[in-house]
Amino acid sequence: MHGLGNRKNELLLAKIRTGGVEVVRGHAEVPGGGPRRGTAHRDRLLQRQLPGRACASVGAEHLFDVRVDGVVAVERNLPGKPHPDTFLAAARDLGVEASRAAVFEDALAGMDAGRAGGFGYVVGVGPGGARPTRCTRTAPTSSSGTSPNWEASSDHRPVLRRRTLDRPRDRPRLDVLAQSESVFALSNGHVGWRGNLDEGEPHGLPGSYLNGVHEVHPLPYAEAGYGYPESGQTVINVTNGKVLRLLVDDEPFDLRYGRLVAHERVLDLRRGVLERTCEWTSPAGSTVRVRSTRLVSMTQRAVAAVAYEVEAVGSRSRVVIQSSWSPTRACRKPGGDPRAAKALKSPLEQEDGFAAGERLRLVHRTRRSGLRVAVAADHVVTGPEPHHQRAARAASTSPG
Repeated sequence: MHGLGNRKNELLLAKIRTGGVEVVRGHAEVPGGGPRRGTAHRDRLLQRQLPGRACASVGAEHLFDVRVDGVVAVERNLPGKPHPDTFLAAARDLGVEASRAAVFEDALAGMDAGRAGGFGYVVGVGPGGARPTRCTRTAPTSSSGTSPNWEASSDHRPVLRRRTLDRPRDRPRLDVLAQSESVFALSNGHVGWRGNLDEGEPHGLPGSYLNGVHEVHPLPYAEAGYGYPESGQTVINVTNGKVLRLLVDDEPFDLRYGRLVAHERVLDLRRGVLERTCEWTSPAGSTVRVRSTRLVSMTQRAVAAVAYEVEAVGSRSRVVIQSSWSPTRACRKPGGDPRAAKALKSPLEQEDGFAAGERLRLVHRTRRSGLRVAVAADHVVTGPEPHHQRAARAASTSPG
């Protein structure tokens, strides 16, 4: 085993001597006179050969004030990653507290070590400007090798950000709307919500799912044959309870119209929420700031919730928020199969509907599979006085 390791080291060092190393874009471009820098690693086999030759091949020896390598780690009896001891030793040698230092790592074990050591920033880097795999915070600045639009914690659950820049001409890309709805979807294994916009329009593919809810559609054949299935099963949408329509001075909030000042959506898998912030000016000139937080509970599997806030910007505005419910149509096009098209066109039929005060209830049943789905909701409305609330049964009487 030692012979194999030594042979591997010889080949690696020879490759560095002949071809050098490839520098991750932006990460060697650190101006002089800035913060003190150090390297930390614990490699018993290579000791100082690999780091020294790698730095020399790109002329980076002068960038580091402190080096805690395999030799130092053995002398000080420092355990390697994911233990933070080598990083902490480098910070002590630099004369800086860990909370005021940043760790840049290309390995998950190293990022765990930085987080365990209580460092102020832990940033993951990769070749070719790849996004960091995990980090505890997003640094105020980033080079071309890191992305401020991707964060994550050491439990492998990232935060995805999609930002529309503050430019009046920016519009959501409708050609990739369906893909973004898939990326920003929320699910707990029982209830699933696609990442559709709160106002419902525009959309790529509406989606509200309940595990196991499906419809059966017949599969007739021109000629019967042994083993031919008589029916098929397809997942269907259940009642869409996440639509919140907004009217600003009687004009509908729609990103396709008016002036979109800023728009950002953040999917935080650490907390299991989808957050959205938007500032929009209506065609008549009324500006509002909309914030929403969407949650699918990980502890109460049948519970999902939306917090929706509207703030007038610059001047007073009259706003109306409508919590609208209706059974969603087929979750996708049947793919040209006329046998499935008819069955999936309208798979739900209504059995009960209720709307009074802040509470709504809808009960549907699938036409062929016979599955009953009940959806109920309560609303908590706060705002400046006077504000008015009214419940209507328009949603409950929508046809299945």
